[in-house]
Amino acid sequence: MDNLNLLSSEDLFNLTGRKQKEKQIAMLQRMGIDHFTRWDGKPVVTWHQVNSAKGDREFVPKFAEK
Repeated sequence: MDNLNLLSSEDLFNLTGRKQKEKQIAMLQRMGIDHFTRWDGKPVVTWHQVNSAKGDREFVPKFAEK
């Protein structure tokens, strides 16, 4: 099994443009991407969840935003 096709920490950063777990979760919610939250608060996302997101397909995150 290949780790259930989970996004790596780098993938999650590239997707959300955020490093802090709370901000990653907020961005995932804004993008309409379902996710799980680990015991330490870090979001866990599969590629299936990314590819089947119910959010606005026209949404483009503002990566320059801090």
